[in-house]
Amino acid sequence: LFMQKWKRRALAFLYRPALLAQAPGLPVAKRMLGSMGYPVERELDAILPHLEARLYNSDAFPHEIGFFLGYPPADVVGFILYNGKRCKHSCMWKVYGDVEKAVKLCDEYRACSHQCCRYVETGGDLPTLPEAARPAV
Repeated sequence: LFMQKWKRRALAFLYRPALLAQAPGLPVAKRMLGSMGYPVERELDAILPHLEARLYNSDAFPHEIGFFLGYPPADVVGFILYNGKRCKHSCMWKVYGDVEKAVKLCDEYRACSHQCCRYVETGGDLPTLPEAARPAV
């Protein structure tokens, strides 16, 4: 768990290490993250501090976080390359690749987000949220 606050928003990054460890290993993610200075040849424990530092020290939001959130790699790369413009579709993120696949995934993310909000609203705490939230698939 790590958090970052801006003027009117906050980000809490909670994760299951086993699932998150898959993200930087995808070939396109590995190439792009490596070009941004991430230590992609090392374990997740070495990569996450780099992401956290980017969140805390960047004036702009580090959009490569999409790789870690499980967004389709084509959408993360497209957003970064086109600076958020010229997308095919927009849901929780901007879609540059397979629209049908992204819409389905976005629906799953919305269901999970709703489940997480309900968990916290009913007294669940943030540290236990990753284990309490299960995909609605």
